[in-house]
Amino acid sequence: MKQRAPEDAPAYENLMAKLDKVSPHIDKSVFAHPYNEPRQMADWHLIATALQLNVRLPYKSLVDRMFRSDFLRSFFYGFPSYGGQTYDSKAPGALMIPYLMIQEGVFYPRGGVGAIPNAFERLAKELGVEFRFGQRVNSLRSTPGRIVAAETEMGSVEAEVFVSNVDCLTTREWLGDKPLLTPSFSYFTVHWGFRHRVKGLSHHCLVVPQDWQVGFEQLYRSRQFPDSPIVYLNESAGTDPTCAPAGGTNLFAVVTSPAMEAHIDWDREQAAYRDRIVKTVTDAGIKLDPSRADFEQIQTPQYFQEQHGNYRGSLYGPDEKHRLFGGMFPIRNCDKEYSNLFYCGGSVQPGAGLPMVTLSGRFAAEMAGRIR
Repeated sequence: MKQRAPEDAPAYENLMAKLDKVSPHIDKSVFAHPYNEPRQMADWHLIATALQLNVRLPYKSLVDRMFRSDFLRSFFYGFPSYGGQTYDSKAPGALMIPYLMIQEGVFYPRGGVGAIPNAFERLAKELGVEFRFGQRVNSLRSTPGRIVAAETEMGSVEAEVFVSNVDCLTTREWLGDKPLLTPSFSYFTVHWGFRHRVKGLSHHCLVVPQDWQVGFEQLYRSRQFPDSPIVYLNESAGTDPTCAPAGGTNLFAVVTSPAMEAHIDWDREQAAYRDRIVKTVTDAGIKLDPSRADFEQIQTPQYFQEQHGNYRGSLYGPDEKHRLFGGMFPIRNCDKEYSNLFYCGGSVQPGAGLPMVTLSGRFAAEMAGRIR
C-alpha cells in the first residue's frame, strides 16, 4: 500500500484499526441472529458499530473523505453492490467486506466451490435427511397463518416447518402474491475454457478500466451495464490443476450488473456485454481471445431467475427502499403472515455469498426449532 498509494497508507491503516474494533460487534450482532423487529435495533453491538462508523454519510462520501487515490477509490466503491446497495447508500457496513477479505483471506475448497454443498449433503444424509431433487415447486398450500404443503410436479409434500432458500419474493409468488418491487443488483458472467494457459492471470484478478468512474455512475445511478466494466476474473486451475485439462485455463469473468430491468433486453444485449468484458481485459494487457475457447457459457440475470428462483434475477432481493430499517438490513428471515415459513439465501440477513447464506440457514433452523 505504501508503494502503490503512499498518500493513502495512513488512512488505510486507520480504517483497518477502526474495523478491528467493529468486527467483534458484528460477530455478536449481524452474524449472530436475525433482526426482524424495530425494537431489536437497540442492540448495544449495533450502537457500538454505529459509533465507530459514520452512518450519516453516503458510502461514496465516506470513502472520498478517507482516500484520495483512484487506486483505492476504485477498489472500495464496488462493495455496496455486494449487498444490493449503491455508493449513494448509507452503507458503512460494506467496509466489512474488504476488511474480512484482507484479515481472514479467501478460502478455496479443493474441487471447487461445489465441494461445499456436496459436503453439506453428505453430512445431512448421515443425519437422516431425505433429499428429493428435481421436483419443481408449483405452489404452497396454506391455512390461515400456516403453510401445510408444497405442491410439486410429483405431488404434495406436507411438513410442520418450511424453509425456502428460493428468494423470498419468489416464494410469495407461490402463495399467489404478485410483488411489484424494484430489484437490486445481479451478476453478468462469462465462463471460458481454453486448452492453453492465458498469461497474466492469478487465481483472483480485478481488472479496472481507465474510465471506471463512468462505469459506477452508469451502474449505480442509471441501472445500466457499464460501457467499460470493472471485471473480476477467477482462474482456479493455477491453484487446483484438476479444474482444467493439463496446460489449460478455466476462466470465470464476473461483472456486477443491473437485474432484470424494463430497459435492458438481455437476450439481445448479452453478446455486446460479453464483448465489453473482453475489451476491458485485453486493454489491461491480458491476451484473451474467445475465438480460441473450447467452451463459453454466458449467464445473465434471466438465468438466476429461471434456474434459481431469484426475484427478477437479483442476487440480493429487492432494492434497498423496500428493505428493513431504512434500507440498512435485508428483508426478514421469517414470514410475517405464516408462522412456520422461514427464509435463507442471499435476499435475507446477513446477505449473499457462501458464508452469509450459510449463516442465514442457521438462523432459519434456529427459528424453526422454536416452533411449538
